Amino acid sequence: MQSDPQADPDGPLPAPGGAAARPASPRPDLLVPIVLGIGLVLLATTVPVFRPYDGSPHSLVGWLAYAWDQSADTRHGAIVPFIAAWLVWRKRGDLAALPRQGTWLGVAVATVGAVLFWLGWKGDIHYVNYLAYLVIVAGLVLAHFGARWFYELAFAWSFLVFAMPMPFLDEILGFRLRLFMAGASTAILNLLGIEAVRRGTAIYSAMDPSVGLPEGRVFSLDVADPCSGLNSLFALIMLTALYAHLTQHRLWKQWFLFMCALPLAVLGNMFRVTSIAIVAAGIDQQFASGPYHTIAGYLVFVVAIGSMLLVGKLLDTDWRAKIRRIGRPIDPARHRPSDAY
Repeated sequence: MQSDPQADPDGPLPAPGGAAARPASPRPDLLVPIVLGIGLVLLATTVPVFRPYDGSPHSLVGWLAYAWDQSADTRHGAIVPFIAAWLVWRKRGDLAALPRQGTWLGVAVATVGAVLFWLGWKGDIHYVNYLAYLVIVAGLVLAHFGARWFYELAFAWSFLVFAMPMPFLDEILGFRLRLFMAGASTAILNLLGIEAVRRGTAIYSAMDPSVGLPEGRVFSLDVADPCSGLNSLFALIMLTALYAHLTQHRLWKQWFLFMCALPLAVLGNMFRVTSIAIVAAGIDQQFASGPYHTIAGYLVFVVAIGSMLLVGKLLDTDWRAKIRRIGRPIDPARHRPSDAY
């Protein structure tokens, strides 16, 4: 038999019996993750977990979209899944080098998550449903990929918590933050020489009998719910957690920067409230409570983010090297005085 001179010697061999070559089947190592992913998507988009009074039941994804749209405190949650997906994508090289060593512990974790999801569904407690969904995701990763995979994905997984609306924290923290803001801002105003008094969550200019000014005549403002700081608190905590994870490589530094998120957010909001009172006392009450009040809302993020970057810079500084240079004799060969006078 003579070979065809046009045939490619490196080409694929014909199928036995002259049958046409069949298309390649999906890679076995991708089949299970694809099935698990489809199951998670169906669980999040088809099972009704939220039943509002004014509409039809919503799935887990529908509830999140509904809550993000209803409250300004939680609208940052809409970008959380995309950030989490990007964090996973950044780890693709590290994950590809890890072996897949699934553990039965993951099956137990996923089972606990499924039970919690069922309890949340029966009790119409969608917060439980969301947390249970995250437990199920963790269990499936452990069961199929193993503990080392979950360790690499732990931050991206935990970051999804920031997508969950938490209006219940307003009842726990809202009024306390308002009282703290009013008291701290009043103290700062008095330190700056602007006499002020606090009445509950309200700040008034102090009485001045010498010139016949009653209390609150120069300025008066109330630290209302939007001024408590919760609007910016959740977003700033999320941003600080992401910044700490991306810039700090030691665990204690990441946690230290993350724990600074709350006081930095409070600091930014305190600067806002104090500046409004200063503008009201020095310029005009209506201007302070009108145009400047809107502008001052951005000062919270300017001060808080600037403070976050400063803390991060301080953590990155090699303080031991700086301390060792203190008192070291100057080398004339390396540090010569300038000849220019």
